[in-house]
Amino acid sequence: MQNALNRLNKLSDIQRVFGKGRYFFVGAIGIKFIKNNGSQTRFTVVVSTKISKKAVERNKIKRRIREIIKKDVIPFAKFSCDIVVMAQKGALALSFEETKSTAISVFKKAQII
Repeated sequence: MQNALNRLNKLSDIQRVFGKGRYFFVGAIGIKFIKNNGSQTRFTVVVSTKISKKAVERNKIKRRIREIIKKDVIPFAKFSCDIVVMAQKGALALSFEETKSTAISVFKKAQII
């Protein structure tokens, strides 16, 4: 479970990120982010039913990405921002290590870490 301070869970905040945020994709993982005025980096993970109709598989992708963000992104973030992480079709076929390297590379490309 992620820290409540790092959760982006209000629909208005998520819509603000989708509307005004910058986006980056690397492989099967993409992010949209916008800087915030707070002191915390907040994030949410979105996995569409287009990726898999099974909730078990979508939740597996979400758990992997949340763990990567918690251990490898938030402690090293250069600035506070609101982030929406999106998974694409190929995310289900990736192993944890491949998911980790793809996620870290997309955050480096966006210059968040």
